[in-house]
Amino acid sequence: MNFQLASKERIPLILYMDKKRVISELQSSTLKPDGNFKGYYFEYSHFERNSSEEAFGKYVFAELMKYNAYGDMTQEEIYNKTGMTREEHNEKMEVLELDLAEVKTLNQLYQKYLRCSIRYHVLENRYELGLSWLKHKGKELFFETASSTGKPGLLTFPTPLEFDSTIAPETLGRMVLEAFDRCQQLTDAAAGNKFEVKELTLFDDSVLEIQMPRDKHFFDSGDMGTAEIYQMYEYFPKGDVEDAQAQFFLGIGEELNCDISQDNIAAVWESNYGKAEFQEIKAVKQSIYCLRAELRNKTIHKVSYFVKQNEELLLECSMEVFQPGKRKKLEEKLLELFEEFAGRCRRKCC
Repeated sequence: MNFQLASKERIPLILYMDKKRVISELQSSTLKPDGNFKGYYFEYSHFERNSSEEAFGKYVFAELMKYNAYGDMTQEEIYNKTGMTREEHNEKMEVLELDLAEVKTLNQLYQKYLRCSIRYHVLENRYELGLSWLKHKGKELFFETASSTGKPGLLTFPTPLEFDSTIAPETLGRMVLEAFDRCQQLTDAAAGNKFEVKELTLFDDSVLEIQMPRDKHFFDSGDMGTAEIYQMYEYFPKGDVEDAQAQFFLGIGEELNCDISQDNIAAVWESNYGKAEFQEIKAVKQSIYCLRAELRNKTIHKVSYFVKQNEELLLECSMEVFQPGKRKKLEEKLLELFEEFAGRCRRKCC
């Protein structure tokens, strides 16, 4: 490390996340010839969101170690590294940031992505996640920020999100995703939206954090009075004047008898839901899950994510859309909401 400036707290990394990717903004302090602060040197990269918590943690940690290796950079060091002045390099990076995010303006980036940061306490060699939520001031957009425990009077969280360089990659990945969850909750609270976050105690005594699907037409049906369901959300687009058109739920996948082999899923689902017009079963690294199965016919569109908690216990996160062919746009919307719902399931880390 070559930190020459007096500041003992720095923000080496800002992270942006949407439904598909994470954009990383590394910012290193740069020095004038007299040793005073001149400005920041930026680098941008991206990481696919549908990766494991461990892989995500390794990516974030590598970016932090890169920052430590850079330290406070002189103009000569920047030129030797990039072949450009700091200003020329940063101008190029601004274009790259928008390209990686697949947007045309910073306002579009701010509207599309959640944002959190990582603060580095130099003397303590300690890192802390920082939270952000979008604010509107006329036509201008900006992020309001808070520590990892939130903002008193708006929304607070009991446990800070802090770590040091000995943290395990999976734990770090989970912690950063928890920070993004908190950012979303603060965004909802600031906008007056209420999508409840719940903690579910599973049969192996682990705790799962979930958030209600982000649509006002979902109704919280609890565990439906059965041991097989941890949590059920039912979709009523016209209130309770008709049957639910879809449901998202977490349960033990009892029908599969803890066997998530491709042959067993295909056979059991065909027996229970009818012959598939479309079927796909594949390994994934989506949030905490390791397998995704999908079946579609005229009666039902079912998508489930699975993970084995032990040899005798399965966790299933599932969507069932009934009579899917009748409302194609609604079906597409529900599938997008479900992918977000499944992706936000977290084992409690703090």
